[in-house]
Amino acid sequence: MDKKRQAFIEAAGTHLLKEHGVSPMAARVAAFLLVCDPPEATLSEISRQLQASNGAVSMATVSLIGLGVAEKIGRSGQRAKRYRIAENAWSQLFFHNGINFRTYCSIAERGLKMIDGDPGRPGFDPRKRLAEMKAFFGFMEQKLPALIAEWEQIGISSG
Repeated sequence: MDKKRQAFIEAAGTHLLKEHGVSPMAARVAAFLLVCDPPEATLSEISRQLQASNGAVSMATVSLIGLGVAEKIGRSGQRAKRYRIAENAWSQLFFHNGINFRTYCSIAERGLKMIDGDPGRPGFDPRKRLAEMKAFFGFMEQKLPALIAEWEQIGISSG
């Protein structure tokens, strides 16, 4: 692998998907799959290029597949499965994480119920923060599916 690709993988690996809780190895695998040529690779090819164990790469691919970022494909006549960035990976990632919007709404609702009837002390009333949290995540939960559907209609051709 050339030095530019290696530098990209290492740099992107420190940031890519970090907010989604993936391991640094999974982030490195995702970064590799973004720039590998051909656009898919076997587990052993990824391991060799990243100088990582098959076990670490295998766990990373499972994580990426679970998020909808990567997919495993087979080729006729070949035993080894190949991995690549999934079609619509980024919209699927955000759709997948959209499920968390409901969780955040529920947390805010529980907080509001917990303090219901409690007058709080002057200058310290968490109701506004909890109500804003509930409203924001409720809004995102409602609007994000339509936005993702629109993106999938126009895709990269608009950019």
